[in-house]
Amino acid sequence: MTDTPQMPQIHTSRLLLRPFTEQDFPAFLGYHSLPETYRYLFKVQPDPQAIRERFERALNPQAEHDGDEVRWAIVKHPEGVLTGEVMIRMTSKASGQAEIGCIFAPSFHRQGIASEALTALIGVVFEHYDLHRLYASIDIRNTGSYTLFSKLGWKQEGCLIESQWVNGEWTSRYIYAMLARNWQGSGV
Repeated sequence: MTDTPQMPQIHTSRLLLRPFTEQDFPAFLGYHSLPETYRYLFKVQPDPQAIRERFERALNPQAEHDGDEVRWAIVKHPEGVLTGEVMIRMTSKASGQAEIGCIFAPSFHRQGIASEALTALIGVVFEHYDLHRLYASIDIRNTGSYTLFSKLGWKQEGCLIESQWVNGEWTSRYIYAMLARNWQGSGV
């Protein structure tokens, strides 16, 4: 593992988790422009300008204050193809809590990439950012995501019924969480 000043860089057998570079923008724009990418996210699909603004924030990760985000580009080897991203958002720096989320190009779903990336990243994130707790907010229709977090040993803490109005419908979400001490003991 090598570090940039803001974030660790991680290698697995098939993946490189690294900071975004300007060369990643075409692929980033590509998967962020697809309606199916935003099917289970709790936000409206952004227009190209909003995608560019999100990418600019990804190029300049921050983890100093509540609301700051760090996004890792997930690159598949040996092809060097950007498959998606994993993000942490600092939700309470004082309490050592952050939200984690993943976005992958639909063409890379169901290949074990999310599981491999999260398994490699979670322990590093707990340590590097001195976090006590990570949580994920998952649309209840997204069976792939909540199945993945369950397999990784995360606990479902609750369900927020029709908690947000997005894309013309009420959405419900599961909250999954992991404490640093439980991840260390999980053997994952």
